[in-house]
Amino acid sequence: MLNTELHKYCFADGTESIDPEFKYTAVHHETYGSQGFCIFERFLSDEAVRQGRLHIDRMIRERAEGFSVVEMMSPHQLGEDWIWDIATHPKVLDLVERQIGPNIVLWHTDLLNKEPFTGYKIQWHQDQPYWNVSPPVANLWIPFDDVDSQNGTMAVLPGWHNKGTLPLLKEEGKFFDLSIDPTSIPSNADELAVTYVMKAGQAATHNPMIPHYSAPNQSSRWRRVMTLHYMRAEGTQMGERRYTDYRDRSAFDRLYYLVRGEDPSGRLPVRLGAKCSPEGAGE
Repeated sequence: MLNTELHKYCFADGTESIDPEFKYTAVHHETYGSQGFCIFERFLSDEAVRQGRLHIDRMIRERAEGFSVVEMMSPHQLGEDWIWDIATHPKVLDLVERQIGPNIVLWHTDLLNKEPFTGYKIQWHQDQPYWNVSPPVANLWIPFDDVDSQNGTMAVLPGWHNKGTLPLLKEEGKFFDLSIDPTSIPSNADELAVTYVMKAGQAATHNPMIPHYSAPNQSSRWRRVMTLHYMRAEGTQMGERRYTDYRDRSAFDRLYYLVRGEDPSGRLPVRLGAKCSPEGAGE
């Protein structure tokens, strides 16, 4: 594996990653609880969007020959400290704490990219049955491009997070192989669904039990999205997962980091923010 300690990339000194106007309010939390999702009008700062795009484009250039841009797993474990800066920002952790409690573990990040005129539909699914970690969990879905139905955004079924685990369909060999049995999705799902139409730098959070899907990118525009995933430190299930390093195809293990609060078990590494080196800052 590449020496990630020598390959750190950060936001430029003085960059405020989260928009000063962002705050997870009681109204946001009520919407999240009743509808199963909430979209934030402002989330990233304009400068974080600009620098984030540069970092994502650099990562795409650095990937191993033939490696897909579709999913770049847990880049926060591979020296991408600009992601840590967002994921451990106090305002972000305030949101997570409101949803799952004070002892917070960052267990996964993702870059989900769809090139122009590429990609395929990710079928209706629920996240929690797909994951091997204890609930409750919290997440953020953060676009670095304007997103809509043409360039592969996401859509959700409001209120359906309260319907429990829906029957599953296992499709071996597919990129995403665990979807909801189509007979469990309402025939008028297209009418009921809320499609994420968002500007770059907005964000959304959704309940891990809400059915959602994403469409192919049918446009000439990119769709670059980052996701952040958290769980409680008290969780009893922290499943193993082997990821593939997009840069050289080597394997690495998922790590669980305590990012706020306490670890009752004393088993977790602690990381309370980004650890940027001057030579890694900016681009």
